[in-house]
Amino acid sequence: MDRQGNVMIPILLSQILNDKLKTFGDLFESLDLVSFNGSISLQEYQVAALQKALCSLKLYRDDTKELCYEYKQAFKYNNIKLDSKKGLDIKEFCNMASFWMATGSGKSIVMIKLISLMQKLMKNGEIESKPIMLLVPNDKILDQFKTHIQSFNAYQPIQITCKEIKAYDNQSLLDFENVVFLGRSDLLDIKDNVGKDSKAKRLNYDDLMREKGWYILLDEAHKGDSKDSIRKSYIRDLAKGRERQEYPHGFIFNFSATFDNDIELFTCAFNYNLEKFNNDGYGKNIVVLDSNLKAFKDSKVDSSDEKLERIMESFILFVGIKQELKSLKARFENLHYHNPLIIAVADKVNTKDAGIKLYFEAIMEILKDSKDISEIAKNLAKKLETSKIYFAEKEMNKDFVEKLAKIDSKDLREQIFYAKETSSLECCKIKGNNKELAFKSKNATKPFLLLNICSKKAKKYVLQTIGRGVRIESFLNKRKRLNFLKEEMDFNEACLKYASALETLFIMASDNKAIGSIIEGLSVNIENRVLKGFKKTKTLSPLPVPKYKDRATLHQQYKISAKKAEGLRELMRSYDEDVLIVNRCLYEGFQYSTLEEIKKFNEGKKSQIQKSGGNEDKFDAKRTLKTINSTLNARLKEFDQFEDLKDEIKHYKEMSTSLNEGEVEKINVIIRSVLVAKSEIELEEEVKKSKISFKEALKRAKLDEIQFKENYIISAKLKRHYYNPLIIYNNDDGKSKINFAIIHESEREFLQDLEKNLQNDAFLKDYEWCFLKLVEKKDEIYIPYFDEREQKERKFYPDFIFWIMCKTSKEFKIFFIDPKGLSREENAKFKINTFKKLFSQNLTYNNEKIEVILRYYNKNAQSDVELKKYTKSSVKELFEEIL
Repeated sequence: MDRQGNVMIPILLSQILNDKLKTFGDLFESLDLVSFNGSISLQEYQVAALQKALCSLKLYRDDTKELCYEYKQAFKYNNIKLDSKKGLDIKEFCNMASFWMATGSGKSIVMIKLISLMQKLMKNGEIESKPIMLLVPNDKILDQFKTHIQSFNAYQPIQITCKEIKAYDNQSLLDFENVVFLGRSDLLDIKDNVGKDSKAKRLNYDDLMREKGWYILLDEAHKGDSKDSIRKSYIRDLAKGRERQEYPHGFIFNFSATFDNDIELFTCAFNYNLEKFNNDGYGKNIVVLDSNLKAFKDSKVDSSDEKLERIMESFILFVGIKQELKSLKARFENLHYHNPLIIAVADKVNTKDAGIKLYFEAIMEILKDSKDISEIAKNLAKKLETSKIYFAEKEMNKDFVEKLAKIDSKDLREQIFYAKETSSLECCKIKGNNKELAFKSKNATKPFLLLNICSKKAKKYVLQTIGRGVRIESFLNKRKRLNFLKEEMDFNEACLKYASALETLFIMASDNKAIGSIIEGLSVNIENRVLKGFKKTKTLSPLPVPKYKDRATLHQQYKISAKKAEGLRELMRSYDEDVLIVNRCLYEGFQYSTLEEIKKFNEGKKSQIQKSGGNEDKFDAKRTLKTINSTLNARLKEFDQFEDLKDEIKHYKEMSTSLNEGEVEKINVIIRSVLVAKSEIELEEEVKKSKISFKEALKRAKLDEIQFKENYIISAKLKRHYYNPLIIYNNDDGKSKINFAIIHESEREFLQDLEKNLQNDAFLKDYEWCFLKLVEKKDEIYIPYFDEREQKERKFYPDFIFWIMCKTSKEFKIFFIDPKGLSREENAKFKINTFKKLFSQNLTYNNEKIEVILRYYNKNAQSDVELKKYTKSSVKELFEEIL
């Protein structure tokens, strides 16, 4: 979602790739997507990220025009208008794939594995050879990558060689096989800002420019302030290359735990943010105590006592978690949970109000005497009963909460500070380490506290600390919560109640600003909030759905423009046949039969290749050969059979919004209320029987459609819709904050027209029927068609499907209606041409006759004869024609 106003910005590239993934099945089968080193294998979600990365790169490299077409269709469907003044042009970002992956989800593992696979694909000629650049935000992360690559190399037959970007020599273009060039994104600059001596850290990005660009991987390196915005343009230029062409030469993979602009969301190939990471069981549940800021409302009051209480609460929680781990391991010793840890982050150390000072005061209170903490423990238990748990579990384990209420200071002293009796505190220096100090109680043998003296910017790392704190390893190399491993691992289910505390990250802060920033940071990862209460309508059942299969015979024709035909002849004249096959075709799966058809066409013989008469297309040898080959060897879809509707309709189960929690609750209340509202017919009956007054009936009749805010209508008026209510967004600005709402004017007009006709009792009275608003790429009901201009098979998702069954004959009609499908007349005709071939024969469903019909709903007159036949301007015309 867009952070500006929380508009629902759809994640487009991921939707596009979902339809393409299966076409790369053979490629994925040929690659090892799982192994990393002796102790690490990629998790399922990491493999999925790799597949999306490879798919996005291959789709861009093999068919850039197709990718851009898919983007255009997605923008059109979602009613999004790109602002070219802000640089929002498809050609500027079509060579980019973004990966929204939570801190702790193993982005670096995915990136290193991706580098290795790209190097293999370059070696095999499956992608164009280019050097690979990896850019990170700071030296610490750079060193981590080097360590991970070293670990990866120890278990791989082909090593990844790390080189500093400074070492890149623009003249030596062959010296990058198996090499990754590492650098910091913040050091890219222009010549005037780069130091002259060899020790200068800044790099003139122009020195790194290549004619045909780079493959660039970014780790949290493509965002930030205005300077970083300038660096984004440097990175885009590096990927694009000096040699200008219609589309950039190189490609950018952008990995980040947070997204903050539209382009990152449009180009998101894989979404595994903290919410999804956690909901799939990979991270701990998160509890923020005092998230209502109750303890800190009066800033005039000295709150040191409250802050000390917060620290005591953290000690109590810590002991409770340690006790649960002990109980768990006594029952099942094979569990691999790490020892519990408290991380305390303080941004003030040497001031009177230093947070770390209070922390030591709390430690001394426990060590020096037996402090009564019973009230603190009981209050903590009460808080946990009502505390919000982010992302996953709905409430804390009650047994654990009850145990916390019974913890005393003796438990704290013994189990945290390793002191069996009252004691004092000792500080221990660590030899050769001036950044850390260790602390222990005087009569203990081991330390309980390690103090790290960070920079003054420590506060900004709180959310990173949370990201790392959610990591979990219940069994060796199994990084899911125990409840998600029931099918995979053998353990006693009694362990689950003890695991709850170990699988929760408790976050506490000593001031309201800190808590506010933590909650804000967590909320960013809540991509959207679920809308609840949509109900399937109890109407017609079962419902037939058309299913398709690949044709037994290949598609027979490729239509070529005069300009492309001339270019093809010139290409064939300039190459020996064997050289042409080896150099240009084999690595793309080029068929010899295609070459034979090209030869026949060039010789004027009968061929599957035919002139189309057009002359506007530019000839691109590689793309033309690939398109001819794929078209002549494509197995297009044909109708197979009708099957009963099962789970093809998905979107209404995933209705969600970027509105805040309060607004979501209001919508959910409205959904419940419009569903119980009675229809006008039902109310008329009640008036006739004197059950209610006419005035009361009028009042209740309005309850099945309620306006929410200015722009949304939540309506259950159309009782025959497959589910209710419908959510209608009344603006055409593309800024709906509810996904799958009805957003197009043509769709709204159609529904209003349908509603008007339903007021006539005679409308469809002899039929059982229901209908559905289909959602493109989400629902699995569509019509395949052949795009004759682009020479590709595509999926057509009409806006509405009606199922109509005659009450007497039981004969079915499936009626597809598309109100917005005539913006491109040529494309509409392609759909009609394929539709007629698919459903021309006599069809049956459950031994009864069934007919499939397609019509466009459009009030504008059509000049084309064929389109005129398939277009109607009103609902009345649509149904009078077919019934």
